[in-house]
Amino acid sequence: MSSRHEETKVFNIQRYSVHDGPGIRTIVFLQGCPLQCPWCANPEGRSFASVLSHNRSLCRLCGRCTAVCPEQALRLEEDGIHVDRARCTLCGKCVWTCAADCYKIFGEPMTVEEALREVGKDESFYFRSGGGMTVSGGEPLAHPEYLTALLRGAKEQLDVSTAIETCCCAPEESLRRAAEYVDTFLCDIKIVDSRRSREILGVPSEQILHNIRVIAEEYPEKTLLLRMPVIPGYNDDPENIQGIAAFIRSLKREVPLELLPYHEFGKAKYANLGLRYLPGEQGVAAPDRERMEALAQTFRDLGVTVVHT
Repeated sequence: MSSRHEETKVFNIQRYSVHDGPGIRTIVFLQGCPLQCPWCANPEGRSFASVLSHNRSLCRLCGRCTAVCPEQALRLEEDGIHVDRARCTLCGKCVWTCAADCYKIFGEPMTVEEALREVGKDESFYFRSGGGMTVSGGEPLAHPEYLTALLRGAKEQLDVSTAIETCCCAPEESLRRAAEYVDTFLCDIKIVDSRRSREILGVPSEQILHNIRVIAEEYPEKTLLLRMPVIPGYNDDPENIQGIAAFIRSLKREVPLELLPYHEFGKAKYANLGLRYLPGEQGVAAPDRERMEALAQTFRDLGVTVVHT
């Protein structure tokens, strides 16, 4: 089954998940996403290239990493280790040398067979719970050949249910190739206005909305759940709420919406990757329960079925 196109970069495999599809699931996270959401909880998976993470809170300031770095990309100063990412070649010597596990490279090449072996380790839990494999990212549809082979393998070799978490920003052909082997689509819907989508997410919204419509109307046998991350100041304004509701009502079948409140669980990752965390700089706060309930009721008043809020 193995071929060159069936190897891509995986930045995490998470076992025993119960929030990303039915039953107990294993999530395979593929590297790279066309969107640049400022609040992304998995910034280590946004780049299509591998990335080095350095957790300064674990650092013992021993200096061993600076001694082994062949590119002199690591510098020990009074306030800790500084990483010159322009010089770093991701050789991994700092990872192997650090006794405190400060360093990690995200985005390791993995074949379809290797990923399926990891997924298959918990096969008994899937059958007892109705679970299976979920492919996430990054954006899984950015790797159509690998994704299709992985989903097909989960069906044919493991006989488990499959799901993908997707922003739907991909060519329609990529979606259709994978759809044959997908049981459940978990699709983000963030911003409907194309200009605002481009400004905030880095891409226009037309292809995203088109692909959601394709799933809803041309694959009625597939389970489809839309998920809206509620990010105060970015997409929780009345115009966007009404736009999302109008789009959902325009679909030819009832599609439920799940509201996901903003959180800062991924904030520390940005510092470890040398990235700015804009929502933190802008003082974005997590919406409280009252705000989430009010948004859910607004959607219901607009004719949308809201679940799990």
